[in-house]
Amino acid sequence: MKKRIFWVLFFLYFLNLFNFTLAVSQAPEYINVGLDYGEDALPEVELYFDQGFSLSYKGQEIFAAGQKSGIKAVLVNGLYTELASGFSDFYQAQNYINDHGLTYLGSWPAFVGDSWSVWLSQEGSSALGWEFSNVRFDACLFFYDSWGNELFFFQPSMHSAPNILKDHGAVFSDLGGGFIYYGPNLRAYPHQMILQRFDAQGITVINRLLFEDYIAAVISREMSPSWPLEALKAQAVASRSFILATQYDKIPYYLEYGFDINTTQQTYIGFDLALNGIIEEAVAQTQGEVARFTNNKGEAEIIAAYFPADAGGATENCENVFFQALPYIRGTMELYETESPDYAWEKEMSNQDFREALIDLYGDPGEILAVRQIKSGAHGALLEAEIEGSRKNLYLSNHQLRDLFELKSYRFTIKKPVDLYFISAQARSVQEERGLTPIISRDGRTSLPLNQNSRIISAQGQNSFLEKPDNLIINGGGYGHNLGLSQHGAKTMADQGHDYREIIEFYFKGVWISP
Repeated sequence: MKKRIFWVLFFLYFLNLFNFTLAVSQAPEYINVGLDYGEDALPEVELYFDQGFSLSYKGQEIFAAGQKSGIKAVLVNGLYTELASGFSDFYQAQNYINDHGLTYLGSWPAFVGDSWSVWLSQEGSSALGWEFSNVRFDACLFFYDSWGNELFFFQPSMHSAPNILKDHGAVFSDLGGGFIYYGPNLRAYPHQMILQRFDAQGITVINRLLFEDYIAAVISREMSPSWPLEALKAQAVASRSFILATQYDKIPYYLEYGFDINTTQQTYIGFDLALNGIIEEAVAQTQGEVARFTNNKGEAEIIAAYFPADAGGATENCENVFFQALPYIRGTMELYETESPDYAWEKEMSNQDFREALIDLYGDPGEILAVRQIKSGAHGALLEAEIEGSRKNLYLSNHQLRDLFELKSYRFTIKKPVDLYFISAQARSVQEERGLTPIISRDGRTSLPLNQNSRIISAQGQNSFLEKPDNLIINGGGYGHNLGLSQHGAKTMADQGHDYREIIEFYFKGVWISP
């Protein structure tokens, strides 16, 4: 679901790209990353710490446990009686429970508003013959320690609107300044974890960390720490630029829940690999640096520095993929062939499979007679194809074809191969060529428009004919959207001696790097 939401937001962003003001001119000190939220919010969350934990609310510590190695948060639904309120801390509330013999009647401390109270369960109220009052709120959590011992309720606000609750989260940190461990693989996250419940949903989990630490974590996952330093530095500049230009302080859905970005635009799954020395060096040597471009208002804006995994030999013009033209993202032929396994790839399918794939979305074209590339990108990639069928012709874009056939990138062409037989004067077949053999005309031109009815006459009068093929071949290169910085291309340029500034300026036209 998060993936679908991301793509919707992504295209909405792009349609409004030039309407954004330059609210962000440089990197912030901290950034909030949404790890789990919305439909992916969780029924319970467990956090673990190196040296115990501190729980803060609005910048003030409200609970700490040095002997506790973890905390568990669960959703709470039910009716409770508020027996007493106005306690200054957890221990005063717990002492009230102990002093009044309420321990076994379902009574717990509760952090409510800005102070501590004591809540009693509906069952406990009935046992004492008391009328219970409704103290049920949809944003309430209950905390256990890592051994399953009950601790307290957390209900800091009586409001349920996300735009209010986002400022009332439970903020956890390690007492010794160490990592917080979270998720199925207990990955390490630095600084703070914020937990909150919105509108009776599950628990939203946000990691607040230093922006430069976020960049280190991102590049350690986007590129291998074994890659050259200059490639990692280029990735650091691109990652900073991309997130500040396209996401940070720009997506209302994220801001409503109290975070700036999520984990899908750039890979962020913890800090484990960021402790590598070369990653730290790449971030330190480019600290705060972004790529900028002078816009039509004369402002030095931070660029939307997109980066596919591999461009397959050439990048594309921005408008051919994301509909809006960006003057600094133009199609560029790469200088070197990369070692990426996706640099060149091929997908072959039968005419019938191709036809059946089209039917559900576009209707039945009938027997596939020909596929023609009628519009091309900056360096030959297919932008629009005409599919000639026995019943009707279809006209499909690169987006439609990539989605339909789950292609690795936007850099591809579709060919309908032919069997080419050269016939001797004695009517014997003397040579057979399968597939995409170029036919050279007398004046040296290639790419002649051949189909199954074509006939070729040699200078000696020898005749050949083309038989109808029964399959199609999609030839492609690269992995991703083919815009901006090719990660494998950056590695190859670094291997060849280029520094990170040269790499950035090669893939993004007319830009410069500055803090």
